[in-house]
Amino acid sequence: MTDWSSSFTNSCQGSLSKVHPTVIVSKPVCRQAHQHHMWLWQRYCGQGAAKLTKDTTLAMLAGVICTFPPRGGVGSITVRVEDLMQLQPDEMLNDTCIEFFLKHRFAWGPLFDGTLLEPTSRYIESRLSADVQQRFHIFSPFFFTKLLEKHSGLAGCTLIAEEDHNLVKRWTKNVDLFSKDYIVVPINGQQHWSLVIICHPGSIATWIQENLLPAVGAQQACGVLQDATCVKPLMLHLNSMEGTHDSQAIFAVLRGYLALEWQCKMTDEGLDSVPRSCKERLAAADINMPDFGLYWSEVPGTSMAERIPSQNNTVDCGLFLLCYVDFFMSANPRCVLSKGSSAPDVRALDPRPEAADASTFMCKTWFLPSNASLLRDYMRVRIMMLMSDTLPPEDKRREVLGFLVEEYNKKPEEIGQRYLHPVEYLENLRKAAAHAAVLDAS
Repeated sequence: MTDWSSSFTNSCQGSLSKVHPTVIVSKPVCRQAHQHHMWLWQRYCGQGAAKLTKDTTLAMLAGVICTFPPRGGVGSITVRVEDLMQLQPDEMLNDTCIEFFLKHRFAWGPLFDGTLLEPTSRYIESRLSADVQQRFHIFSPFFFTKLLEKHSGLAGCTLIAEEDHNLVKRWTKNVDLFSKDYIVVPINGQQHWSLVIICHPGSIATWIQENLLPAVGAQQACGVLQDATCVKPLMLHLNSMEGTHDSQAIFAVLRGYLALEWQCKMTDEGLDSVPRSCKERLAAADINMPDFGLYWSEVPGTSMAERIPSQNNTVDCGLFLLCYVDFFMSANPRCVLSKGSSAPDVRALDPRPEAADASTFMCKTWFLPSNASLLRDYMRVRIMMLMSDTLPPEDKRREVLGFLVEEYNKKPEEIGQRYLHPVEYLENLRKAAAHAAVLDAS
């Protein structure tokens, strides 16, 4: 909740002085500007409104809709003021907020559906390179819910059948998931968000061929990492609140989905894929097709909840999900391995040093919980920028929204002040450590 009376008065002197540095802005001038802003606020939010509350914001922006990217089209997302309200304190993020951040942060279509989203420099602060993004596929936050549509949620699902797969089959029509190194799956259920990262799904081709083909041939598996001797498929469940989502139930659902997706791609003659290559290789060796479902049923899954940053309230789960995705994708580890079945057994190799510290990657000190919480303001301001651009120039609400954006931009780019992406976050930590070392030495 923002107190406009104090925030605008405090900023007025500094803002006008920057425009007219030789002019001393008097208190009456500040009062006039403040009164003007209050008039605008009351004009759209009702008489007596002095604070940015859920009701006043809904009143001011009623009916305002924005799209990202602004040009719209296939792959774009529409955000309404009701979605914006889910970024208020004590509110849980909805599906639209989750998808907005993922598309805004990683605005590149092949992560989702093969559609190229044109970058918009005003809204995109940083983007991962195309070669890095090609290693990932991010499912929409609606995916897991759609997959379970015929069941009464996760608790009511014991087996994923072909009719369940058919509900989401078109979502990967032009995508070979098994050519990716990582598949990102947002999980929503029971008023909670968590995240599953499926690591190296295509390496199951090597696993299958190691069992069915001569050792020399197994080394020629297509579409998997070169370091095939140690890389195996692995599912990680990143949950910011233990005891909410059942990791093993989620793994069972995703194993069933992947088995059916493998079968589907194996028979799809219109798409070159890892499953199809595996099938052709086995056929060339005159080997009968095995039950691929048995292989997928043995893919291990590990809950990471005990070793990663966790929320300290009941509403920040969506923010932590997004932070996990941001920090994992930016680190872009070469591979993720596990020597056992528990979280301490999981090890990521060669994360990008500018975006991750190998000693804290996927550990409790990966990032501060406060950094995840600050995503609320980060997302809210960017949505307000988009909404402002949809209003005509004469609409006074643009001025109110512009003031909000200006106030946010005055915050220093420091930990605890605003949300920092992984590279910025790590730079801040390293500067603080260097400063502390200088103080200790003096």
